Amino acid sequence: MDDQNGDRQTKAVTDGRGVIRVGLGDGVQVATGLEQAARQTSTGAGQSDPQTYAIIGAAMEVHRELGPGFLESVYGDALALELQARSIPFAREVPCPVHYKKQRLDARFAADFLCHGRIILELKATRGLGDADTAQALNYLKATGLRRALLPNFGGASLQHRRVVLGEFTSIAPPDFSA
Repeated sequence: MDDQNGDRQTKAVTDGRGVIRVGLGDGVQVATGLEQAARQTSTGAGQSDPQTYAIIGAAMEVHRELGPGFLESVYGDALALELQARSIPFAREVPCPVHYKKQRLDARFAADFLCHGRIILELKATRGLGDADTAQALNYLKATGLRRALLPNFGGASLQHRRVVLGEFTSIAPPDFSA
């Protein structure tokens, strides 16, 4: 996936183990996938980002209880209950503005969840996560100026997820979700 962003270029490559690395220019990397989650769980490395670690745990509990086969909206309702039970702050269907050349567009997208006021959570209930899902998360992050997104997919026998993290952007103002 290539996407021109000024003088920078976005690239995503799979390393053969199901881990996706995404770069935007020289300063951004993304590591996502089930192998990373397994390493984080077994080594405790997930504690370096306790917020996303807790959200993934809540999603795993929802999948453990419901299993695959429901619509995304069912998982969303169950996840809202689980996030609330775990005292993870969230808002649902948060309208996020999109800017083009520093001007706010009338078009907006709505993130399924915004957790901790800064983590986009975009739910899926499909056979598997693909490049289009990663591209969607990257576009949401670039549009909002946020740094982290999670893509949990409830459609398989076990929960699949991707964690997408963008590096620091000095040219993007903090997100304003009002209006």
